[in-house]
Amino acid sequence: MARQAMELLKSEDFQLVILDVTLPDGNGFELFEEIKARKELPVIFLTALDGEEEIVKGFELGADEYITKPFRPRELLSRIRNVIRHTGILEENRQEIQIEHVKMNLEQGAVYKNNERIELTALEYKILALFFENKGRILTRGQILSGIWDESGNFVNNNTLTVYIKRLREKIEEDPEGVNDASMDGRNFAVAGGVAKSVVDVIHERYPDKEIKVANAEGLKECRKLLTMAKAGKYNGYLLEGMACPGGCVAGAGTMQPIKKSQASVNLYASKAKHKTSNETEHVKELDKLVD
Repeated sequence: MARQAMELLKSEDFQLVILDVTLPDGNGFELFEEIKARKELPVIFLTALDGEEEIVKGFELGADEYITKPFRPRELLSRIRNVIRHTGILEENRQEIQIEHVKMNLEQGAVYKNNERIELTALEYKILALFFENKGRILTRGQILSGIWDESGNFVNNNTLTVYIKRLREKIEEDPEGVNDASMDGRNFAVAGGVAKSVVDVIHERYPDKEIKVANAEGLKECRKLLTMAKAGKYNGYLLEGMACPGGCVAGAGTMQPIKKSQASVNLYASKAKHKTSNETEHVKELDKLVD
């Protein structure tokens, strides 16, 4: 097996070697030295020999990693990615990778947004590196969790992943919450009647001849009255909207200014939107996928 490995190394172009210490026809440490004498390749020892003497020898020879059996597959994948990242072989020795306004300096382990350095935690950096490595691909949560598996064996769960991705987006994206892409109607949700108007506008865009009847109520007293009348059959076929706070969410608890002034501020913000309805935004495509 050792001889076969050396023949393959002579004839094929490999970027990384995973090597056992115990081989049927030789010694992994000796084979490691032969490999290094011929070609500078990153090498990971993967072996059942877990004694301190063997581990120290492996690293002293120049191994990039020493993993003992039994091993966790996800941990092995994570360590392989780290070796690839640290040795620069993934990006063909490129020191910098840039996607749009975000740049990663692999040598420094630094990240820049619009040429200004931003501080990331170790896990945030690992997640971003994983995305950069898989540019243009859609990664499942399972693939991301596998890619960021803590080398010490600490479990990264779904909730932790969600939190870290949210923080990462806030740091690197120009508009992490998609606020700038919100439609005029969407921005007016906080004003009484805004939700119903948004629904009506979208329906009218798709079905211009469709008649939509709407009934609104503001304040708990009026909302109760609206529901009572609806139960009595007064509003059959109507779209109902009830806002517990008079004036809408803009007049909820903690509001420090008059209702009309709050509504005017929201209306001004809404008027600056690029799109009138959600039909014109990119986000509606995601909804279409769910409907289909």
